[in-house]
Amino acid sequence: MKYKTICLELLEQHPELYDRLRRSRTLLPALNHLTSQLKTRHQAWIQELRETRSGSDCQIASEAMELAVNELENRLSADSAPEALDFLDAAMAWLHPTPPA
Repeated sequence: MKYKTICLELLEQHPELYDRLRRSRTLLPALNHLTSQLKTRHQAWIQELRETRSGSDCQIASEAMELAVNELENRLSADSAPEALDFLDAAMAWLHPTPPA
């Protein structure tokens, strides 16, 4: 499954967050940011698992993906919706910094 598809499915599991992003027309940039983060974490987990475990590349990649998705899911499923929204607001501010006044 593609990174972007996984991220979109995770966002859709949080309707309040998904609707807010859609209404503010920031769904695609947020999705792209989450996709980039998921890919980076997946690759980092692959590297770490290769150093600490034996197994086939396919098995390691699969386990690494599961760990990376769980990390992202935990951030999106923060204890409260405002925390998840704050996480995405910070991500969007990083993507589109406000020019100095």
